[in-house]
Amino acid sequence: MTRIRSSLTALALALAIPAGLAADESVLDRASSRRSFEIGPDASRARLVVDNVFGRVVVRSHAARRIDLELDRTVLGGSAAQLERANREVALEVTADGGLVDLYVAGPFRHPDRREWSRSWRDPGYRVVYDFELTVPRDIDVEIKTVDGGTVKIAGIRGSFDVANVNGGVEMSAIAGSGSVKTVNGPVRVEFDANPVGDSSFVTVNGDVEIFFPADLNADLEMHSSFGELWSEFEARPLASRPAVETVHDGHRIIRADRGTRVRIGAGGPTHSLETLNGDVLIRRAAGGVAAEDKR
Repeated sequence: MTRIRSSLTALALALAIPAGLAADESVLDRASSRRSFEIGPDASRARLVVDNVFGRVVVRSHAARRIDLELDRTVLGGSAAQLERANREVALEVTADGGLVDLYVAGPFRHPDRREWSRSWRDPGYRVVYDFELTVPRDIDVEIKTVDGGTVKIAGIRGSFDVANVNGGVEMSAIAGSGSVKTVNGPVRVEFDANPVGDSSFVTVNGDVEIFFPADLNADLEMHSSFGELWSEFEARPLASRPAVETVHDGHRIIRADRGTRVRIGAGGPTHSLETLNGDVLIRRAAGGVAAEDKR
């Protein structure tokens, strides 16, 4: 495996993001449910949106034209009053419209526009954990988000993906689409069984970024690690850095410079961005390579 660039400095970064459960939290209530959503015959493309806060999300594919949901809901806290408040304030909102299934965990921690945390929210002393397991059509597009509570795992989808986690990693296998993956505290590991035809990005802060591509990869890669190393099992040719771009915003000059290492695999093609702060970036062969060997 070829080392493209190494760093001589190591850094451990602790982020002020809550993780895990408080020592005084106990299980106040637990319930499981199942539900299926048929994909309408007029839907040219199925789309799944899961916007979770606490808990894991697991997505697998099947040949059927429906989405099957298995959901575990656990309320953690310290009192019956907290349980009553949790049941009153937090709920799963479900929207099913043709090819779209939107699963949104609503609560007082949410901003009304669904894009931000509520600035007025204060910790109520309870936590509602939703663990999602979904089986979906193979050609589906997915948008999956969670914050705390485990790894996001996705297997077998062929559509586009937009995946985000905070306190946990992201694992994807048998993927054939393109899109974006990002987390903060955890590794990113994606295995493609067909090379993505569109640009993609894979980003973490604390963890390795490890991407497996089929042997016939033709792509341009932008790779960056502040305190780790860059490795490739493919022959990689260096590309020139992009020139700095200067813009003016509110009267201030902003200069954006290319800080990554740019390389070309094969004949070049879509641009894939791979970035971490504390970890390595590893480009591996999905089959017929030396992925099982130590990267050094």
